[in-house]
Amino acid sequence: MDERKQKRGRPVGSKTQQAPTVVYAKPPCPRPACGSTDRAVIGIVRIREISGFHEGQQYNRVVWRRVRCKACQQIYILTSYEFLDEKKNGNPIFRPDSDVEDQPEQAVG
Repeated sequence: MDERKQKRGRPVGSKTQQAPTVVYAKPPCPRPACGSTDRAVIGIVRIREISGFHEGQQYNRVVWRRVRCKACQQIYILTSYEFLDEKKNGNPIFRPDSDVEDQPEQAVG
């Protein structure tokens, strides 16, 4: 084998690291008669680089999003606590509302 070429990938015998897992239940719509968890982002209200713990999980960013319930059209602000891993180019590891995109919904009509 040529000395300049090195094998790629994980070294033989190294162990796979366990990825962090999160169990999360999506919060329902705040209207008591609705209770739907289906929603769409209207826009991001604010993002703060704040560190701490929320429900036993570490976070280093808090995002407030204005969302609309798809079932009853109620608009409300959803707070999410995220942990951005600097080693992973800023991709969230703990993102409880991963079903909600950061992009606002497109205006129709």
